[in-house]
Amino acid sequence: MTLDLDERGIPKTLPHVFDLELLAKHFQENPLPPGACKLIDLPGDVFLDTEDDINVVAAALWVLAVKYDNLPIEERPSHREESRKVGNYLFKVESMVDPINYL
Repeated sequence: MTLDLDERGIPKTLPHVFDLELLAKHFQENPLPPGACKLIDLPGDVFLDTEDDINVVAAALWVLAVKYDNLPIEERPSHREESRKVGNYLFKVESMVDPINYL
């Protein structure tokens, strides 16, 4: 008998095996609730107003943890001041495509 990904607390559309031991241990001890997995797996243009807040927080934590774990080691922040720059780095990478000239 195999468990479905969301039964193990792993979203189907964003599966990830963490390299960082601390993150791997956290999500092993505290798997995502099925509701959080379903939120992550929703199409990008679908929104649910009735979802529990805890699922929204858990889903956001998973997505941010995956993005952090995927950062190159030399770009991972090592203290609080550098951690504020992570969001700026992720924003710059995702916004490198010029929307006017993209089409």
